[in-house]
Amino acid sequence: MRPLILLLPLAACTHQSIVLDTGGGDSPGEDTQPVDTAPDSIPTVSSANCTVRNAGSPYGTEGRSLSVTYGCDEAPGAVLTVLNLPTGASFAANTLTWTPTLDQAGRYDLDLRAEIDGEQAIAAATVWVADGWDDPDNIEVDPLVYTEEFGVPVMNLEVPPGTNYTTDTAASLYWQGHQYAVGVQYRGASSSYYPKHSFVVAFSTDDEFDAPGWHHRRNINITSTFDDNAYLRQKTCYDLWTALSDTHPVFQTKMVALYLNNQYEGLQLITDHIDGEWEHDNGLNEAGNLYKAIDHSANLDVRFNGARKSSLHQGYEKKSGDPDDWTDLDDLVKFIATSDSPTFSADLDTWISRDDFMYWWVFVRFVDGADSAGKNSYLYHDPADATSIWRYAPWDFNDSMGQDWETIRVSADDSYDYSGNNKFFERALADPTMSADLTARMRAALDGPFAKDAILARLDDDYAEIDPEARRDWQKWKQQYDEYWGWRGDDLQDYDGEVAYLRAWVSDRWDYLDQVTGP
Repeated sequence: MRPLILLLPLAACTHQSIVLDTGGGDSPGEDTQPVDTAPDSIPTVSSANCTVRNAGSPYGTEGRSLSVTYGCDEAPGAVLTVLNLPTGASFAANTLTWTPTLDQAGRYDLDLRAEIDGEQAIAAATVWVADGWDDPDNIEVDPLVYTEEFGVPVMNLEVPPGTNYTTDTAASLYWQGHQYAVGVQYRGASSSYYPKHSFVVAFSTDDEFDAPGWHHRRNINITSTFDDNAYLRQKTCYDLWTALSDTHPVFQTKMVALYLNNQYEGLQLITDHIDGEWEHDNGLNEAGNLYKAIDHSANLDVRFNGARKSSLHQGYEKKSGDPDDWTDLDDLVKFIATSDSPTFSADLDTWISRDDFMYWWVFVRFVDGADSAGKNSYLYHDPADATSIWRYAPWDFNDSMGQDWETIRVSADDSYDYSGNNKFFERALADPTMSADLTARMRAALDGPFAKDAILARLDDDYAEIDPEARRDWQKWKQQYDEYWGWRGDDLQDYDGEVAYLRAWVSDRWDYLDQVTGP
């Protein structure tokens, strides 16, 4: 078993502003780690600050050499020493040199002693050592102890043989030092063929999933990043939907380093699973009807591809409510598809949340999410409540932001308005008043939550958190990605190339929509 690691708040950046401390305190590295250098006492310090910079990456891997040189901006000539040097490491000329062994993965918060103006003080720096997954002699991580990797939280899922796409299989999930007894299924349609799987995880009612910033959850999704070399399309889309308005149902998201059966799997996204608890947290009745649009015939129309649909609810699955009663959804489709223009305009707000449905168009138009304009959506209604109106929530964005679900590139100046995917969009765009409302909402989004600088800053912040882990994931999956049979794009990029492409696409998409939307 690995030694216990004491985890402190994340500090993933390599530039750390440190306020000098007057006391030594406990060593924040591995608490069973021998300390090679430790003074008997720490002298009183001045009130000056020391900004510690490091040259060289503080992100290492078991079995590979690591070298980091530290310095103090305010006193470039200051001599630094480490008070809690990890076992096997050396420190000379302000440089930490270390080849961690195969049982030393973890976070190491180093106490640095700085000599400034003849006085001594304690500053700090962090070094991360990741599990050496590709070493044939690697030692498995302890899932209760190994809870952070390169500043990204670790989730460890024990998936037994027999795990499938249709029924829960008893499993264990380890998260931040806690073991959950869970049920697990694979999830996904096209992604079910990926070598890097997605999962739905179900928790017991008396031991629900808990994470900072999240409410308790009985179900979560773990979504594969195999189809996105930029790693952030799914997360960014969910976060943009949440930022777009404070009136519609929203989602929690978090990037994690996933381990399967104590073996490194890679960078994944965890999100809310749309279910009764999610409904409750968004102010909806858990007993209501929830419908999932599973293919493009879920277009809120009576026809699909020129032919009459087999039923008005063709293209949907019913996820909650009476499984045999589709009356409310059939009535909605009939109203949207067949009501005359005066009735449609006059009665619309008695049927739907106008904000949800209008922002649906703004959202998919901005991210250019062709699979999410009819398909890849949830509709909710409570037939027991006479005042209930239809609500919308999105899901699944591997087709977005410059690539489709098979990685074919989509231009940032794509002019498609999605009227062919969704009868509501068609009718709203054809109505002068509603069309003007759609344009006004797009303009407000472009000037507000979808502002170019805001989205690029969001991407930069997220990349600052995941970059070392994304590079580690790319090392693991690059060959399988390059060889995967399902891609049809002819411009496949590596991680750095795809990040640059995504940022450029967002900028160009904003410019295009800014131009066509007008002031």
